Amino acid sequence: FALKMKAVRAEFHAGNGPAVVDTWRKLVEANFRECCTLDVLRMVTQCALEMDEWETILKEVGRYLATFPDPFGMMNHSYDEQTKKKFISGVKSAEQGRTVCLNQLLYVAGRATRPLDGVVSHLREVLDAAYNDETYEILLGAYAMAGDEARVTEMINAMQIVSPRGYTATIVGFVRCKKLDSARKILKMLLETGCGLPPYALTELVKASTVTDGPMAALDELMEVCSATAAVVPTEGIAAILDEAVKRVEPAVCDRIDEIVVEHKDRKSTRLNSSHPRYL
Repeated sequence: FALKMKAVRAEFHAGNGPAVVDTWRKLVEANFRECCTLDVLRMVTQCALEMDEWETILKEVGRYLATFPDPFGMMNHSYDEQTKKKFISGVKSAEQGRTVCLNQLLYVAGRATRPLDGVVSHLREVLDAAYNDETYEILLGAYAMAGDEARVTEMINAMQIVSPRGYTATIVGFVRCKKLDSARKILKMLLETGCGLPPYALTELVKASTVTDGPMAALDELMEVCSATAAVVPTEGIAAILDEAVKRVEPAVCDRIDEIVVEHKDRKSTRLNSSHPRYL
């Protein structure tokens, strides 16, 4: 069993998608009592979504998981250290395990080009798995990345409570599909909860804003968001603003950043130690 999963991984890393699916199908036909680990299922799903017969293969993956009363519990997680560290301690029941499996497949699908509604429909047809908070977070991020504002709004309205991670995934998705106005609407909703954006997400927003609206506008937005939640100013965001200001020859931006550095140098809650060459 371990050797067959190793063969699947080898074909995946060699970039041979059809061979990944064929090798996995042979593994399934062997009727092993163990279930493939999540990393292998993610690989198969990714390759399937790149093939013309993606709907058929996706259903096969769902049916395969459905043949196990507890698919997650029947995985040998020592073969997949990433899964072992991230999920195993939090899964207490077969139902939770099925949901983890579903979420991993949706996570892959959210970064593919196939219609997400179709993927969800096909998986739900053959795999009985309940949604949890992570499921909604994955779907929100995927719909946002696809630029589907209507589906994002529909999901937010249908959810009783949207988690900060759900808002963050949505903001990042809209930023990546270049819908900054939509991202800012969701950001406003997040800030109203009293939570802020994680540094990586705020940096993505700032980089996009810098190119679209200019470095000074991006700097104002960055400081406004950080001030609203007393968040740390991400150094990478400042660096992106400075780089764009240099390209556009806008010294006023650099002067404003100098002022911000002076204003915050004694505040431990806001560490703005830029590694940009201007400060070396």
